[in-house]
Amino acid sequence: MSGLEAWLATGTGGTPSQAPAWYGKLPALGDFAHRRGNEQFNALLDAWLQRAMTASRAQLQGDWTHAYLGAPLWSFAFFPGVVGDAPYAGVLMSSVDRVGRYFPLTVYTQVPYARGLLRELQTGTPWYAYVQQALPQVLDTRFTQEQFEELLAAAPPPPGLAQALDDGSVNVAWAEVFQQGRPLTVPGPGTAIDALARDLTTHYLRGATLWWAPLPSGATLVRAFQGMPAPEAYAGMLTAGT
Repeated sequence: MSGLEAWLATGTGGTPSQAPAWYGKLPALGDFAHRRGNEQFNALLDAWLQRAMTASRAQLQGDWTHAYLGAPLWSFAFFPGVVGDAPYAGVLMSSVDRVGRYFPLTVYTQVPYARGLLRELQTGTPWYAYVQQALPQVLDTRFTQEQFEELLAAAPPPPGLAQALDDGSVNVAWAEVFQQGRPLTVPGPGTAIDALARDLTTHYLRGATLWWAPLPSGATLVRAFQGMPAPEAYAGMLTAGT
């Protein structure tokens, strides 16, 4: 089964145009809600956020509410091994429900090819940009869940889908190439980069999560973790924009 076939069989929906999943709180609703999505992903995210919210409140104390409400949007990439063997792309935003209880809102999608995700992280992807622009609209209390769903339904395809390639395109013993200087013959440089990206995601990035957020200076703050960030790291993510 190819990577694309596996994604179609196990992804968040039945077609590549399926709207992203979401999990968390919306000002228009009175409690937790979610649509589409993966139960394993939701359980991992919820457990981490519950611990992170508790830890950050203890760390920031009286400054917590200001930090939470002023936190930047954090985009993320989960590589295979974090939630099963599938990679995920998403954006997390501080949010609140209708009665004033704080909890982030996360929009995410399963990605069919991890190395396609790597490539789009390097070159820029319309999926992330679209979700980053769509999410803040939810904070308007007049913005309904139905309007939110309409926005998500118009999202571009998941990162990596346009660059989907057969997983067996080329096999490269990169340890020999780097350490022994062994010559490499491939159809073109792009093929070699695709093979390297596949090996990176399979071996070196397995179980890793990558997070990034915009800074007031215009730069981007990037953080990488093996697995989910430690709950104590969330306070720094909240205050990254200050």
